[in-house]
Amino acid sequence: MLRQSYLLFLFFTSSAIAEDVQELEPVIVSAPLHTKTAETVHPVNILAGDELSMKQATTISETLKGELGIHSMSFGTSVGQPVIRGQTGVRVLVLQNGLSSLDASGVSPDHANSTEALLAERIEVLRGPASLLYGSGAIGGIVNVIDNRIPMYVPEAAELAFEQRYNSVSNQWSSVLKHDGGLDHFAWHLDGFFRTSEDYHVPTESNGLGYVENTDAQSWSGTLGGSWIDDWGMLGFSYNHLDNNYGVPPVDELVRIDLKQNRYDLRAEFYEPFSWIEALKLRFAYNDYQHAELEDGVTVGTQFDIQGIEGRVELVHKAIGFIDHGAVGFQAQNKDSVAIGEEAFVPPSEKQNYAVFMIEDIHAGNIAYELGLRVEHQQIDAEGFSSTQHTPVSASLSALWNTNDNILFSLAFTHAQRAPDVAELFADGVHFAA
Repeated sequence: MLRQSYLLFLFFTSSAIAEDVQELEPVIVSAPLHTKTAETVHPVNILAGDELSMKQATTISETLKGELGIHSMSFGTSVGQPVIRGQTGVRVLVLQNGLSSLDASGVSPDHANSTEALLAERIEVLRGPASLLYGSGAIGGIVNVIDNRIPMYVPEAAELAFEQRYNSVSNQWSSVLKHDGGLDHFAWHLDGFFRTSEDYHVPTESNGLGYVENTDAQSWSGTLGGSWIDDWGMLGFSYNHLDNNYGVPPVDELVRIDLKQNRYDLRAEFYEPFSWIEALKLRFAYNDYQHAELEDGVTVGTQFDIQGIEGRVELVHKAIGFIDHGAVGFQAQNKDSVAIGEEAFVPPSEKQNYAVFMIEDIHAGNIAYELGLRVEHQQIDAEGFSSTQHTPVSASLSALWNTNDNILFSLAFTHAQRAPDVAELFADGVHFAA
């Protein structure tokens, strides 16, 4: 199959200065210690800048599938789940700026992830101790999609960027608009995209039609965000709406999924509130998600409604005794899920998850140690079933020995436990759209 893709990118700013570019070693933004990629034992995948722009696709997994150790499990052109080390679904955690996507993508392989690849400024894939900051269930790894919906700095000049993309396989058109600006201590961000595609083209001899029925899609999204930024830190808020209507490849009856989401994010950071603290970081997200599975493209067969809340507090500390650097924190999540319809295969449920975590960096001569620990407590109350509770404990230890500038040795140990998800415990039948 020959696929042709075209990208038009326009960038406008009120001032521009040409400078010599010095290439720097990538820094892992998702790690609170901002470790460089050469300073970590576990492999890290980072996509940013021009490389990300050239690889951005309809889904996160399609964007990442060319990276080492990462594949894409697709369910039509509009749905793709990342596969890391053979793990996918709830075993690979997809984050939006460090917080869960709080959608239904882990319930069934035909459920699209609500995190949009075209709006990403940076995508990081973490494994090892740093991944325990976000979830012990991510045995495969963490995919953190970072965008600028809550600005972290005030731009020197207003910026406006427009992208137009075309893919010949499905006659797909994608338009993206981004704007960043600021005044004094206040910074704002606006973005949006619109994407439409027809049925996926295949050779005529494959099915006699020349295309795969019911693989067309249409989606759009809009985001508004703002931050107050000062010497003491920052405080920001954002709102995002997503609308995605896509077809699921043919079964006995043509099935479409009509997805709608409203997400609210709050972020605050306080720089050096005490002499031994480098930063205190707070994040909060509320997501109102629903999607309807339409039989014959019209009649609602099953509807999923999810209201999710997640918050985390992270304290990054300076050197304490023999520990050079580290972070400790607390994370909590509450997720109410309801599936209504004849084909609903999971009962209404409420999932509560609480976790404490830490990551510490220790240097002894030319050997660097990194220790990660996470303890969670999860409770699921599902309608018609007894309450279930699990307390998984996960730990990771790595050592990096630099013998000289050209030779280094590394050793890593990981112990991971994962609490089962609602569908793994209480699924009672075959999902019609899967």
